[in-house]
Amino acid sequence: MKTRSNPSRHPGDPARPRRWHSLALALGLLAPGLDRLASAQVPGILSHQGRLTVDGALFSGTAQFKFALVNATGSTTWWSHDGTSLDGEEPTGIPVFLDVAQGVFSVNLGDTSVPNMIHPVPPGVFSQDSVWLRTWVNDGVSGFQRLSPDRRITAVGYALAAASAPLPPGTLLASLLPQDPALLGGGCRLVMTVPAPAWVNGSSSGAPSARSGLSAIWDGQQMIVWGGTIADGAPVASGGMYRPDSDSWAAINTTDAPAARSGHTAVWTGSALVVWGGVGNSGPLGTGGRFVPGTQTWTPVTCTDAPSERKGHHAVWTGTRMLVWGGVNGSGLLDDGALYDPVANQWTPLSVPNPPEPRFGAAAVWAGDRLLVWGGTGESGELSSGGTLVFSAGVPTLWTTMSLTGAPSARSGHAAVWNGVQMLIWGGQRAGAVLGDGAAYAPQTETWTALDPTDAPTARTDHSAVWTGTELLIVAGADAAADLSSTAAYDPAAGLWRALGSAGGPLARRQTTAVWTGTEIMVFGGLSGVQRVAALQRLVPQPTWYFYRKL
Repeated sequence: MKTRSNPSRHPGDPARPRRWHSLALALGLLAPGLDRLASAQVPGILSHQGRLTVDGALFSGTAQFKFALVNATGSTTWWSHDGTSLDGEEPTGIPVFLDVAQGVFSVNLGDTSVPNMIHPVPPGVFSQDSVWLRTWVNDGVSGFQRLSPDRRITAVGYALAAASAPLPPGTLLASLLPQDPALLGGGCRLVMTVPAPAWVNGSSSGAPSARSGLSAIWDGQQMIVWGGTIADGAPVASGGMYRPDSDSWAAINTTDAPAARSGHTAVWTGSALVVWGGVGNSGPLGTGGRFVPGTQTWTPVTCTDAPSERKGHHAVWTGTRMLVWGGVNGSGLLDDGALYDPVANQWTPLSVPNPPEPRFGAAAVWAGDRLLVWGGTGESGELSSGGTLVFSAGVPTLWTTMSLTGAPSARSGHAAVWNGVQMLIWGGQRAGAVLGDGAAYAPQTETWTALDPTDAPTARTDHSAVWTGTELLIVAGADAAADLSSTAAYDPAAGLWRALGSAGGPLARRQTTAVWTGTEIMVFGGLSGVQRVAALQRLVPQPTWYFYRKL
């Protein structure tokens, strides 16, 4: 991989080529687990989200990070994640492992619940006139390199200084409580309320027809939906691209598109949508296609060495290849799969022994250097077991069995996300009983931790879930009686659930598709009762804020 010089240099940056580049998206104050954003108990935590590119291409996968807060010239370290950085130099301790999806990474700097984040950010750091964030990253191949340029922390970060100073009269504070006893008791008065954003209905002009069983991805600019089953029960080979910035739909070119299908999988490679498998007019399929949005062109996925046809399987993007595993076809349940390289248009069958029990409808996530598979339906019904496919230097080398200690009960119809450290599982059903619990699995320690049930959303199955960078969002689904419209967010760092509002009229539906854009969740398609739907709805998942003024 070629290196390039970065023309944007901060004072103190060495003049040497860079492979990695960081564009800061957000740097602000985070107070997980607290009702107040500013008080004498403000924690030493900064929320940071950034974007990584390698030679101009967005990076995806797990990378190792080291962080420090330094002065303007980079010669003095005010704080580092493990306390080992001196004079602006790279920390020498264990790095923080973060998941990077399409270039985007998120981290709570100073949050000691994050593995290897040893030290909170001292409030005294922000007594300095100028504080900059310095970051080093290792992709696992080239060793640690410093991101360029350093990022200056703006006024929001200096709110941490309130932790060590009395609040002067007139100070404005925010809370999640409409009658915050601590703020009211501390001489503050409620002066303003900012309601949570409402659901927004996307344009229906040019939208794809109502359907279920479709796929959806976010390519960084637009939501791309494709395939599915329409009202007459027939699979289709059509789709659309929705841009939230213009609230507009564009149809996907159907020339050379794969055969019509439903229940297929789709991944985004960084430049192309790859769809594969599912069910067509004659049964399960073993074919697929690659779609490049910029040119509106389809290219067939080769069938040479491809896995057998299937449905109910999972596909994940490893950063370089699409990994397909499991499912079911006319021969029964499957425990095999393959890796697909879209650049070479080549399949490599999985040959690692001792895979998990055959199943379909499992939850699966890519955890940076391994595939995690859990639950689903096996020969004897719903499963509570899972497996981990470990990779080394990009090659699958070993299947290991997930611990059953503390694991959730057997289920299917559940949802799972990867938060950079853990796989979060929630909901589903077992033998017709709808479930309202979940757990987090940490592959580094092979341990399960139950999600706190306090204020958890209504039990449901066939729902959608996305990871925002700080929260798990659960949307739609169905309980034992009806489809659901409610949405909830879970913060694993604080162990807290919160309900999201229903303003704007979210549609009750199940078997939807959902994507996270970086700022909002977008939902399209699915079933509402017996009807397939085409409604696109969007939500920025911010809470209602209550602002108080110090008297």
